[in-house]
Amino acid sequence: MKPSVFPPITGKKLLLTVLISLALCLTLPVSSAEHEWDHRYTLTGIVTDANGEIATDTPVFLDCSPENANQQICGHNEGRNSTTDNNGSYLLILHIHITDHGSEIYLLVENKSFRHVLDLEGDNGQAEEGDRTATMNIDLSAPSEQKSMSPLLMARLQPMCPCF
Repeated sequence: MKPSVFPPITGKKLLLTVLISLALCLTLPVSSAEHEWDHRYTLTGIVTDANGEIATDTPVFLDCSPENANQQICGHNEGRNSTTDNNGSYLLILHIHITDHGSEIYLLVENKSFRHVLDLEGDNGQAEEGDRTATMNIDLSAPSEQKSMSPLLMARLQPMCPCF
């Protein structure tokens, strides 16, 4: 066995190396959507195929096509997507600001777009961490641009619009 060209690392050197590495990691800027709860929006759901069966290994994308894109939201979420698991479930974590409340986003699944309206305020009208999670089940037998919004937002809008 050849001797190592690197000097042996003693306990003090190893500790110093670990501490410096940890300090460097802690100083890196946080740029993901998870940096603060008020910039995070979690969308979950189950995807079913045209036969009503769960769709496994199915990609779910934020649709940033020109006809469906909110350019600001797409700019903050470039490359974010999900894939359904063995239960047909997906989890998509987006970087969303409070000013995006009421905005439409579209999810693209198997070349079909499905509409979702962002509801970032609870029934008390205040933005709270619990308001940053929504469920959107996707039925691929439905026509494209399927409407979907949180039950809370739908309840608030229903008295104004009998279209739901």
